[in-house]
Amino acid sequence: MFIFISLRALRFEALYLILAGAAAAIGWSGMVAYAVMWDDGGMMVTRDYIYYMTNNAILIGAEVDKIISILMVTIVLAVAIAHARRTLEQAVADAAAAEDMSRFLAPEVVAQVTESEARAALVPADMYALSEDQGFQASSPDEHLPARAVEGVAKPIDLVALSA
Repeated sequence: MFIFISLRALRFEALYLILAGAAAAIGWSGMVAYAVMWDDGGMMVTRDYIYYMTNNAILIGAEVDKIISILMVTIVLAVAIAHARRTLEQAVADAAAAEDMSRFLAPEVVAQVTESEARAALVPADMYALSEDQGFQASSPDEHLPARAVEGVAKPIDLVALSA
């Protein structure tokens, strides 16, 4: 069942993945309910794990655990797909914007703007590493960096802010 749920992830559609996961959980619940109701006194339901593993018996806790696992895998994949889809759409929009800019501006200006957008997306730890690459050293990322270290990063960011 996990394979069928995971195959839905290849479409980048979280809704279809959620529907597949819900169908799998409901289907498994239905099969367990049918097996429990079909028990004609032959002890299909057990509370003994060893008996469950060695015989054709149902351990209710294990079946509930399987259903929860199916739902959790579905949720994690749906969140990952939604994030990946947003990232893909943003990358396509950025590429289209850069292509549109290149029709009206010189290639050097477009390259500088796109580079400054990439620097603006850096997380603070990356900015600290960037400042150390430029020759400025601090004993920890929490210390204040010299003004020259910040200027090298802030100028391209200001260019993006002014152009927006």
